[in-house]
Amino acid sequence: MKLYGKIYMYFVSQDVNLPQVNSRVYVAIGFALANSIMIIGDNGVVIVDVTESLEAAAEIYEAFRTITTKPITDIIYTHNHADHVNGAQVFYIKYTLKQFIYHKKL
Repeated sequence: MKLYGKIYMYFVSQDVNLPQVNSRVYVAIGFALANSIMIIGDNGVVIVDVTESLEAAAEIYEAFRTITTKPITDIIYTHNHADHVNGAQVFYIKYTLKQFIYHKKL
């Protein structure tokens, strides 16, 4: 996770965690510059924001997989900043997503 060198390491927490918000929602905190959210549905999983790098996204993917093995069906981008979208390839390669959800101006 040395993609951005010292600046990157300054902002990324050394203490990663995966708190449970409710019975179906978990947040990956400290893995990357932005947090990722996993929402577990009846037939699959939705990931909200996928961080800035493939390395961080891979760590988050593996952490989420310790909670559920349901297929990842959708990714939601909250906005188009690199720290929210660049890790999508990790989730895309692992599963055939049904859709990416984003604002039409992205």
